[in-house]
Amino acid sequence: MKEPLQNEYPLFFDSYIKLIRSKDIWAVLEEQISWFESAFTNGYQQQWNYRYDAEKWTVKQLVGHIIDAERVFVYRTLSFARGDSKNLNPFDENSFVIHGEFEKRTPSSLVEEMRYLRRSNIFFLSSIPEAYLDNEGTVNGNRITVRSLIYIIAGHFEHHRNILKERYSIY
Repeated sequence: MKEPLQNEYPLFFDSYIKLIRSKDIWAVLEEQISWFESAFTNGYQQQWNYRYDAEKWTVKQLVGHIIDAERVFVYRTLSFARGDSKNLNPFDENSFVIHGEFEKRTPSSLVEEMRYLRRSNIFFLSSIPEAYLDNEGTVNGNRITVRSLIYIIAGHFEHHRNILKERYSIY
C-alpha cells in the first residue's frame, strides 16, 4: 500500500504518520502486536498501576486508551471504506479512559483484548479493496482517507509505544 499524501489527512495526524513512513504498514502492524505481547507478558506486571506524574495515566489506562483509540480508528475506517462519508464526531480520550475503568481490569485481560483486537483488525484492514483506500470521510469536519486511517492506527500505537519506553521504562 502506498503511503498517504499529506493532503489526505488533517495535519494533527502528521506526527503519527511520520513515525512509520517508509515502512511496510502490514509488517509494522504485525510487529507492534508482537512487541506488545512480549513487553506485557514478560514482566512489567508490577508497573501496571504506575504513572510517571500525578496527572498522567497509569500503564493500565494508557493500554486501555490504545485499545479504545484503535477501535475508534477502525470504526472510522470501516465507515469510510463502506461508502459512508457522513461527518463522524471526535472522541474524548480522557472521558473514554475514565469510563473504561481500566484500573479494575487484570493485566492479562488487557493483553488478551489487545491481541485479539489487533489480529481482527489486521484481517479487516488487509481485506479492504485497493480501490477503496482513497475513499474519504470526515471526522469533526476534517477530511480523511481510508489509507490515512490505516497509517494512523499504526502511528498512534507507535507514538504510545515510545511513551511507554521513555516515560514508563517498558521495553
